[in-house]
Amino acid sequence: MKIKTVLWIVSVAIILALIPAGILFYQNQRLKDQVSQYAGEQNINYKALTESLQRAETKQARSNKELTIFAEQNGINIKAVEQDLQNLDGRLEAVASTKAKTTTVVHNHYPSDSTTSSEIEVPTCKQDGRPIDIYGYTKRIETKELTDSNGMRVADVSFSAAQKRPWSSKVYSLEYNALSTIGRGTNNQLILSTELTVENPETQPGKIFRIKGVESRVIQAPEPGPTFDWWDPALLLLTIPALIAYPKIDFSASLSLGFSVWSYGRDWRVLGITAGYDAFQNAFRASLVPFLYNIGEPLPLLSSLYIFLDIGISSQADVSIGLGIGTRL
Repeated sequence: MKIKTVLWIVSVAIILALIPAGILFYQNQRLKDQVSQYAGEQNINYKALTESLQRAETKQARSNKELTIFAEQNGINIKAVEQDLQNLDGRLEAVASTKAKTTTVVHNHYPSDSTTSSEIEVPTCKQDGRPIDIYGYTKRIETKELTDSNGMRVADVSFSAAQKRPWSSKVYSLEYNALSTIGRGTNNQLILSTELTVENPETQPGKIFRIKGVESRVIQAPEPGPTFDWWDPALLLLTIPALIAYPKIDFSASLSLGFSVWSYGRDWRVLGITAGYDAFQNAFRASLVPFLYNIGEPLPLLSSLYIFLDIGISSQADVSIGLGIGTRL
């Protein structure tokens, strides 16, 4: 059997191998979509880890619109957040709302905690020397509404001068809400924005007070080292200029489809095969690619850009060494 025939058979075999590889790739993508859809339907439920530490209930949104609606319902200025993330070359990952509520506390007819002498001269009766209630405090209950620096009513304090235990108070139940948006930058660093609000549903229902001076700090865990993924199929669109080394010295340029199963970390792919058409030599070309390296996202429409070396065989039995570029489909 002639070497040209052997090389032709090998080339056809590689091309035929791409057919089941493409089917496996398609099935794997469908499986990922189904898993993603299933994850969107599942909730990770609330769980109390300690007396004061809890795991939040989380759900994966089906669309960006659902995420935006949730943010707006919780009073988050999503446009300001997205603009800030855009300035940092980041993207929005999640929106969180953490709520807490204090209980109402009521005390009736309790004594003073402390007393001090007063230098104010109190009017007294000339006959028996008793103080005179010239302002009528013993005939009514005096109440003071206490507000915080934002003007929110937090408590009422009452005083009855006619009672032996003159004090009464009511500290209102307050509802706190910590609103957080979590983004991720291009270097995989988390970007957290937080706003703290409070509401008094008893006296000012529906009125949200924003607490100023809130500071947040996040310490992100270090990135794990790269690992081999033995099943990470990828279909690639490749352009491969190559130098023909046998049986002649010439130039080759082909547009090919490639398939790779293994990956190492986010940037490396290991062992791929390609098949395509060489317009320069008017022949079909198949090749073996030992490694592909992803140099990033140079253009908005490209999710990746790989560079690689390959060893190829054409339908004309030309053996070539190529230096190609390509992107993942």
